[in-house]
Amino acid sequence: MKDPYFPRKKFITNYIVAIITFILTLIMGIVIFFNGISITVENNSRKTPIIML
Repeated sequence: MKDPYFPRKKFITNYIVAIITFILTLIMGIVIFFNGISITVENNSRKTPIIML
């Protein structure tokens, strides 16, 4: 006998997996972006001499 709720359950499972994948990808992108920014700022800070008056 077929389960009438199986297609709906599969759709919800796929939807949750897609949302989790999107959130993890978004977090990874943000981490990579801010890591690159911090490295660039650090390198530029070393190149620019700081003069204290």
